[in-house]
Amino acid sequence: MKIWAGTAQMVLSLAFCCGLAAAPASQKALSLPVGTVIPVTFPHTIDSAKLKVGDTVMVKTDQVIFGAGGERIRSGSQLVGSVVEVQSPGPSTGPSELAIRFETLRMRDHAFPIRVALRALASFVNSQNTRSPVVDNGYPNSGVYRQVGGDYFYPGDTVYSNDWEEVGKSTPDGVFVKLEHIDLSKSRNHVVCNSTDSLQSVGVFASGACGVYGFVGLAVDDAGADGSGTIRFRSSKGAIKIASGSSALLQLITPGQQFPGWPSYLAN
Repeated sequence: MKIWAGTAQMVLSLAFCCGLAAAPASQKALSLPVGTVIPVTFPHTIDSAKLKVGDTVMVKTDQVIFGAGGERIRSGSQLVGSVVEVQSPGPSTGPSELAIRFETLRMRDHAFPIRVALRALASFVNSQNTRSPVVDNGYPNSGVYRQVGGDYFYPGDTVYSNDWEEVGKSTPDGVFVKLEHIDLSKSRNHVVCNSTDSLQSVGVFASGACGVYGFVGLAVDDAGADGSGTIRFRSSKGAIKIASGSSALLQLITPGQQFPGWPSYLAN
């Protein structure tokens, strides 16, 4: 299914859950364009053999995400969803299916409705490999780091693709790149990742990251980009397990309700 990185004219205005009627004029609206990428990590292991429909699934943002007006969604904010469907063979080695949907973005004590699709998923091992330099020049800030999917960079410097094209930058706030178009619709992973014209927060992922990395027998049946936001995984061998420390690249797919003011202290 296609993940649509729509134009900046189509924006996601996240609705404030507390129902404030108005906000001071000095406050900005929180606007995230449809197609904005959200890198996340799994703080807890997901195991389809231990889940049932309705169980909560939570991930955390992996780096700062910037809104259309420069607003900051802080690293460590929560995306909360639930299990929509689950079929697991338990301890056996038969096939498994798991469908989850994220619906809420939480920052401190505030919650906003959200709808996302999956662009990429990386195992704990693949994610952790990005935390250490692949080339160590003897100094912490001079090593070469490699992203899941192939980009390279020095900390605080330009990010290069596998073809050594400049695709973004590494900053104290994280890694930001322009994403490539990758079509996996005819593969075992039914994901189509569209390119972006603007720099996106990507966490541990490369500009060409798309699909599943580091999982044996795990595939994406549906990325959730049809508007439902329901992400469907399938495993050919036993229960579906996404270990704590694994990472995902999610993408906003639908606009929300209008929220008139953005409390800036949430991003501090």
